[in-house]
Amino acid sequence: KTLPHSKSTSFQRTIRNLPNKSNIVATMPTLSSSNYINRHKTQNFLMFIIQKQKVIVLCSSLIVCTIMFITFTKFHQMAHYYNITNDHDSIQLLHASSRNATHTKKKKKEPIPTLIDNKEALAKLIGTNKSLSEITWKDLHFQQEQPSMAPLCSNDTPLLPDQINFTLVTQVSEDRLWMLTQHCHRWPGPISAAVFTDFPASRIQQILLRENEVYGKCSLNQVTITTLTKAGVPEGEYPVNALRNLALQNVQTTHLFYADVDFWSSENLYETLHSSSVTTRLSQDDKLALVVPAFQMKRQCDDHGTSKQASTMCRLNNMEYMPMNRSEIFNLIQKENVTAFDPTNKGGHGSTLYEEWYLQQDGEVRDIPCISSNRYEPYVAVRYCRHLPPFQEVFTGYGKNKMTQIMQMRRTGYVFSQVGGVFVIHYPHHTAKARKAWSAGKRSSNSHLLEEETSTPIDWTQFKRGQVDKFFVEFRSWLNAAVEEKSRVEMCVGAVNDDENLWI
Repeated sequence: KTLPHSKSTSFQRTIRNLPNKSNIVATMPTLSSSNYINRHKTQNFLMFIIQKQKVIVLCSSLIVCTIMFITFTKFHQMAHYYNITNDHDSIQLLHASSRNATHTKKKKKEPIPTLIDNKEALAKLIGTNKSLSEITWKDLHFQQEQPSMAPLCSNDTPLLPDQINFTLVTQVSEDRLWMLTQHCHRWPGPISAAVFTDFPASRIQQILLRENEVYGKCSLNQVTITTLTKAGVPEGEYPVNALRNLALQNVQTTHLFYADVDFWSSENLYETLHSSSVTTRLSQDDKLALVVPAFQMKRQCDDHGTSKQASTMCRLNNMEYMPMNRSEIFNLIQKENVTAFDPTNKGGHGSTLYEEWYLQQDGEVRDIPCISSNRYEPYVAVRYCRHLPPFQEVFTGYGKNKMTQIMQMRRTGYVFSQVGGVFVIHYPHHTAKARKAWSAGKRSSNSHLLEEETSTPIDWTQFKRGQVDKFFVEFRSWLNAAVEEKSRVEMCVGAVNDDENLWI
């Protein structure tokens, strides 16, 4: 029978202290008063218990050692993270997202963003003193192509497949700088990143190469950093498209792949893009955009509003679950921990053929026959040419900043095909302030502002989302008036009527 814990412990201690285990029967009390159990059987029974206890102790020791090793590794990483530098600027930059974390007080609910009343800030943003209701597309300085430094491209002088190479292009804010190291880990090729910061580029390079080793570091000369200072940018605005265009200017390869910093590529993306099946197709058409399907993962832990140590540990935990390859993402999809991006905005990636992608072979290129929504905004690999539409810089923060480039690409004759076996996966961070600002207003809790409950119409351009929609309407007018129609891919039958979602 199983001994009680106290007796079992005493039994193990007695066994360890015995000089000769063969004399164990003489030192132990009688286990039974029955005459049919002889001394020989009793000895065999006790020896069996001894061996069993040894196995239990050995297994327990191995388990404890394993747990201690894992715990030591984690805390060693974290200790290294906090001891790599005593530079206050570095710690402040690396932990910008958790500066105001507290455990003693309940976090106050963030106020709903107010109306945009700062005319001076708006004038800086759009480059005119006119009110939003007065401006037209002629005031917004939309651009048709890349700056003159970008190479001229023509199908009359096509590239050879072995001449094709890629640069990963991205942009990043200070609080997400740590994510850039994950791109270095997954993408072995050149990277061009634009950082929104007042730190010089050399300081950002130092952080990536020396101080951010807890998350992994970038190799020397892998990343080209360009910075955009905060001076002159209206407070609260994130110039996402200006950063994207800035990063594009450092591309030195024939092609590029753009991804936001919170979308991490599969570990085989760089290699697959260089496969013969992909480069052959790209060499045949300088307006072929290769779509890399986007996915999102459920958050494994919550690093929002926690201490710096807890935030670091949570990030490391989430990173362990972020899929690296096809088999890992398929496994997470089956467990419903990963889904296609983004269920709340089906038009954003709805034209990508996800069901067909599951069956595609690595490097297999499959055409996307039609577009189901003007909101389509996939992450694409494309040739870096002067005729590549830029990101329109009037769009800042959240909303329509990337889809407008895809709309312009479609109008100027780009076609879209998706690549099998590769993907990008979204890191499960909390909702950004830019998105909260974009969502506020019409659906906010300020019910007294709702148009249907007031006697006078509301100017929705006073809100961030209304402002974005105003810019979008003017962009679309500019596109139809100033850009020649050369579309080679049509809208799908039954495509979504995106105008129903506009506020103006």
